Amino acid sequence: MPFLIPAATIAKWLPEIFPEGTANRTYIVRQMAARTIFVMLYAGAVEGTNRWLRPDQVTKMTDSQAAKTDDRSREKWAVESVTPGGMKQLRGRWYAANTREPIRDETLRVGLVAVGAVVERTGCRPLLLSPDMPWRAISSRFCPSSKRLQLNRLRSSQNGKPGISPRTP
Repeated sequence: MPFLIPAATIAKWLPEIFPEGTANRTYIVRQMAARTIFVMLYAGAVEGTNRWLRPDQVTKMTDSQAAKTDDRSREKWAVESVTPGGMKQLRGRWYAANTREPIRDETLRVGLVAVGAVVERTGCRPLLLSPDMPWRAISSRFCPSSKRLQLNRLRSSQNGKPGISPRTP
């Protein structure tokens, strides 16, 4: 599983990673974007791993689950969160079940996918996919690896800013 950064930390970094003037910045610096990135990391939905996220998985995260950071808990949640009919009566969920549309349309499609921080399965068109099929992952260039994270910590200690940056065209 990839290195996990707390959603609160991601939320602090996003306005620095995506400065004023970034297209659709409002959608990619808000708490919903930070939580979406956190859930991608939590579930291991990182480009190149063949793990994908669907927007309703973000609605199924809770503070209690987010605190379970061992790989076994993360793996179990990743499987259960895509099980049909699962997690319907979830207490303390971050978002209501019907919040998946703003996650899908604003935070992901118009926001994080557009700036290259999130990738979509290649060869798949959204209309051809089952609504239950996950098909987005955090870009490997945006995801912190342990080696890059060490570099980023060094940069952060030198200039007070995170060193993670999205893919540039």
